[in-house]
Amino acid sequence: MDANRRGLEKIVSASNQFSAEKGLRTFAEGVITQIASLIGVAPEGVVCAASEESTSPHLPGDFRVIAAAGDFRDLIQQRLQDIDNPAIIGPLMQSLESHSSVIQPRSITLYFRKSEDEGFAAYIASSTPIRHVDEELLQIFCTNIALWAKNIDLVSELRRDAFVDRQLSLPNRTALVYELNERIQAGREKGQCLVVLNLDQFAAVNDVLGHDHGDALLRKVAKRLREGLPPDTYIARLSGDSFAVVGSCDAVHSDSVQACFATPFVIHEARQPVSACLGIVRLGTPNASGIEYIKDAFVALKRAKSQGLGSAVEFSQDIGLQVRERSHLLRDLRMALDESQLFLTYQPQVELATGRVVGAEALLRWRRDDGYLVPPDRFIPVAEQSGLIVGMGSWLLQIALLALQRFRAAGFPNMHMAVNVSPVQLRQTGFLAVVQEALRQTQSEASALEIEITESVAVGGLEPVIDILTRLREMGSTVAIDDFGTGYSSLSYLERLPADRLKIDRSFVQSLERDDHGSRIARTIIALGRELGLTILAEGVENETVGRLVTALGCAEAQGYHYGRPMSEEQFLEWLQVHQKGIA
Repeated sequence: MDANRRGLEKIVSASNQFSAEKGLRTFAEGVITQIASLIGVAPEGVVCAASEESTSPHLPGDFRVIAAAGDFRDLIQQRLQDIDNPAIIGPLMQSLESHSSVIQPRSITLYFRKSEDEGFAAYIASSTPIRHVDEELLQIFCTNIALWAKNIDLVSELRRDAFVDRQLSLPNRTALVYELNERIQAGREKGQCLVVLNLDQFAAVNDVLGHDHGDALLRKVAKRLREGLPPDTYIARLSGDSFAVVGSCDAVHSDSVQACFATPFVIHEARQPVSACLGIVRLGTPNASGIEYIKDAFVALKRAKSQGLGSAVEFSQDIGLQVRERSHLLRDLRMALDESQLFLTYQPQVELATGRVVGAEALLRWRRDDGYLVPPDRFIPVAEQSGLIVGMGSWLLQIALLALQRFRAAGFPNMHMAVNVSPVQLRQTGFLAVVQEALRQTQSEASALEIEITESVAVGGLEPVIDILTRLREMGSTVAIDDFGTGYSSLSYLERLPADRLKIDRSFVQSLERDDHGSRIARTIIALGRELGLTILAEGVENETVGRLVTALGCAEAQGYHYGRPMSEEQFLEWLQVHQKGIA
């Protein structure tokens, strides 16, 4: 009874231990130790299971030693048929084929059933005969521990899912974080580099050639990285078409990674050139973590993507500082929305022939609580990249149209309100509904609204933009192309976009007074716009001389400090009254 009690306590203890095991080999080694402990012998034995490549095990060669201890340690990973010891082969084969335990006078072979058709056997040698009480305990042990054996594969499977990308059989992002942290803790990160790469235009490949083609390309890229970089390079797949490589900076750098893309990939018997952008980080920053290194690499990658196909950027303190500043700016901008720090100013648009005010442009401004005015060219790009511009744009539209109603009620019934719309807003689902709702709530006519767009709407395809602008004009609103000549200008772009007004950028307008190279561009744009039947508005007219020049060249309208600066609603109303008296 004492032997039974002690044995059962060991079985309970073994069960608790096995619940924490993370793999079959570790589990099997524990089985040897626990069996030996139960029968009071030295932990000497082997554990055999079917080889992974075996489909229907029935011969000794279909089984392999997965764990070994004591005098048998040299047998680890050997095939059962290669073991020259009949005393071991006999009971192991009998147990594995019959799916049952085999107890002999001086050895015991326990069978652990993982499933109906699969299991493994543990052989333990004993210098003394096995006692009857030990046989009973071992059967209890076998039954109890077999329950844990069934979970080993599941735990291993879950672990693979947690750390391995199944599609490409590469470590995933979680595994990369773990690997970087391991190197940091071991002090092995000095002189190491992390490169995060993203394939250029992969989404287009998927859309045009199909996901099967895209998946095949990803597999080829993984293979090329493994073969093209040193064997000790750590390669992971982060997501989609993003990969990461870690290794010595002497071996893992822009040139060595880009060399993997130097020759086209052969996909389905077709040659396909592929390029990739790289974000590079040198490891070794004090107190940095794996997560931070990956984040910095993606920051550098984003900068590389903005520079064009096949670009590479190494992360630096300056880049990090810029990112932190943008992050703080975005945080403050969110607060500014909630705390009403954003407001509109209005700049008049004047008809050159008569001096009459034909419209006003609504301009978004941000004044912090301390009175500092944040320049629009700093916060507008942040708002666009973060998506805040969508909500800001809806708010701006309503406020501007309400102001226009008050301008009209003050005696200027023919004015229109020009509102800048970013490409992000224009491509937003439901943009037309937002415009219609703003017109309805402010009781404004569609003809009172002019939508100003920049040439950057051409990025991402013109067809959706053309459709939206066409529908806006069908509603009665007008469309103006702002800052023409500074971005993605092309004659076909100008001809295809449905527009009513062309605004010449201030840089070209001001060059007219200097009569430099820019003045020729201004003259060309004016002539081109008139040929296309567009009303030409000159921006940045700051003095009477430039006003006369743009009038002589054929501009119908102008906007600039010479006529009026951007003003608050109250100041604009006062300016309107004074200006009207001046031209009466």
